[in-house]
Amino acid sequence: MSITVKPSQKFGGNGGTSLDDFGIIMNDSSFNGINIKKILIRKVEAQCGIVVDSIQITYYLETIKGAYEFPGNKYGGSGGELGDKLVYIFTDDDQVTGISGRYGPYIGTDDNIISNLKFHTSQNNTINCGNSSTNRDTSFTLPVGVFYGNSGNLVDSIGTYEISEPILTTLPSQSTIVALSCTTGILGFCLLIITGIFLWKEFRKQKAVPAPPLAND
Repeated sequence: MSITVKPSQKFGGNGGTSLDDFGIIMNDSSFNGINIKKILIRKVEAQCGIVVDSIQITYYLETIKGAYEFPGNKYGGSGGELGDKLVYIFTDDDQVTGISGRYGPYIGTDDNIISNLKFHTSQNNTINCGNSSTNRDTSFTLPVGVFYGNSGNLVDSIGTYEISEPILTTLPSQSTIVALSCTTGILGFCLLIITGIFLWKEFRKQKAVPAPPLAND
């Protein structure tokens, strides 16, 4: 069985080019015809100044044929200082449990962009990118998942596809079915024998009953 996917609301502005990490995963020939069982965020690479200059997510994909790491789109441009580079690798013991952030007008414009992103982890760590906060900013939260959004010189907007693993219904194994079939067959055969013995005994009883004596004239 494959995963189920539910897109969240997209937060931010309307500028930039539309990008979709889930789309490029599905269109990659490596996964053609292969069921994907799980998608996790493995690594965050971002350029973080007073806003989120750029961000790129690498995903961990678990399929029926093995596990892969897959780099998503780069959202944003090449701005930011060298010292503002953020790289964070998540481990099996420290997974993303929540994503939050803010969006608002970029300095001197009315164009909304993503000004801050935070990744919250199972080890109570917070990975923060972007610092600006004004009374014109709007906070948002996103479900953990695969990113999509709009990108220009900055990160214009962001959303996620929430990934749910399939719920497997436990079915009896083939060996269990065979065993049940054999048991049913044996019980049926035994019932047939018992019925035959019962009928044979009844038949014998009827033959053993003496005939009534003939009346004398």
